[in-house]
Amino acid sequence: MSLAIPVILCGGSGTRLWPLSRSDRPKQLISLDGGHTLLEGTLLRANAIAGAGDPICVTAVAYAAAVRQSLDRLGLRGALLVEPEPRNTAPALCAAALVAMRSDPNAVIVALPTDHVIDDGEAFAAAIAQAVAAAEKNWLVILGVKPRHASSALGYIVPGVELDGLPLITRVSRFVEKPDPEIAASLVSTGALWNAGIVVARAEGVIAAMRMHEPDVLEAVERSLANGRVETNEIQLNQADFAAAPRISFEKAVLERHEAVAVTTLVAMWRDVGTWAEVAELYPADTDGNRQTGRVKLSFSQNSFVFSQHRLTVGIGLKDLIVVDTPDGLLVANRNELGLVLEALEAMSALSLPEVAQGDE
Repeated sequence: MSLAIPVILCGGSGTRLWPLSRSDRPKQLISLDGGHTLLEGTLLRANAIAGAGDPICVTAVAYAAAVRQSLDRLGLRGALLVEPEPRNTAPALCAAALVAMRSDPNAVIVALPTDHVIDDGEAFAAAIAQAVAAAEKNWLVILGVKPRHASSALGYIVPGVELDGLPLITRVSRFVEKPDPEIAASLVSTGALWNAGIVVARAEGVIAAMRMHEPDVLEAVERSLANGRVETNEIQLNQADFAAAPRISFEKAVLERHEAVAVTTLVAMWRDVGTWAEVAELYPADTDGNRQTGRVKLSFSQNSFVFSQHRLTVGIGLKDLIVVDTPDGLLVANRNELGLVLEALEAMSALSLPEVAQGDE
């Protein structure tokens, strides 16, 4: 079995979870349940992968020290790959693949976002093992999840034919990004999967695909790596060279265009905690559909979520509301309008308020 090198994507600011998460305190470095942070949970899942090597943590300059502290707290080794600025996932995975090949030319990388909560670690490890087996046969593999409902907030994968000799692996027929509600319902009814965004592929295969589909990205990343600064277990990419890389996701750059792309199903409770609506699902609902965490008392309320870990919050007559209370910021929003959180923060950023510190998502 090939060396499987986890690539931990932990450079975003996660401002959709304001006020708990912001550019100077991003969501991957916070805990939503009082236990491990999202980053630490991801590192622990990665460490349980069969044949796993030391992880490569792709992060931003501002978070490098905190990521290193997370590794140390868990007693894990790992390399930091520091991006001077965010350029989306295609340049990030390209750089990580090049670094992985220095450890093992035949390495398989397992790209893991840090905004996921996965309840069944054994099911996750099993799905990764299936994906690694396909990657060893030169497939780029992405994990899919059976939808719990028709969501317009997530991308979908339409599975195609099964691959010979690779149990539980199917060719990807097409990707559908955040469809309208009617299309989402149709996709769910015909067996489409939610796109979990977890990519497994030979590092060499990633580089070959980038050379084929986005050579400008590859050339800029190669220069930024060659001209970067190397310290003990840390690589800082060169700013000027990395900034020349087109800003594009790996899905758009490669997965939607490449021929040999496959999917395997993660049979576990998976949540992408990118918005407060998804965070709410981490907590049990009462008979009125309300969810809460912290010091909360709700009366005559329906389908609402209150997050208040620092002081007592009382809600009376709430309906379809999200309430997030932190020591220096309070969010009250209709759960159907959470897409406007970033717009509101952008409007307030001109005031230079420290509570509204922003960064790239």
